[in-house]
Amino acid sequence: MDTAVPILNASEDTNMGSPVTERSAVRYDNYVPEQARVRLEEIVATINAVAQQFDGDAAKTAAWFNARNPLLGDASPCDMIRLGRYQRLRSFIMQAMKGQTIAK
Repeated sequence: MDTAVPILNASEDTNMGSPVTERSAVRYDNYVPEQARVRLEEIVATINAVAQQFDGDAAKTAAWFNARNPLLGDASPCDMIRLGRYQRLRSFIMQAMKGQTIAK
């Protein structure tokens, strides 16, 4: 989960797209709601997949997640997560990785 730290703002980004309240979604102990934990694990796995494309460079990965992308309707990947469009983002990333089209 270390890769996610510079990319996501826990109080704003991680509770979106999950039907739990912000108060319960920002827990980092053993009492995290199951839906929030699963969503965080999915997001972190996706961030790590993108990071691999940048050879583990956290700065480039963070820049990619925060930059507006015309292929995502001029939204940034972080905005996609925040707006509950995580599945569309993940699909986009998986397709891009198949074609190796994530711009380095």
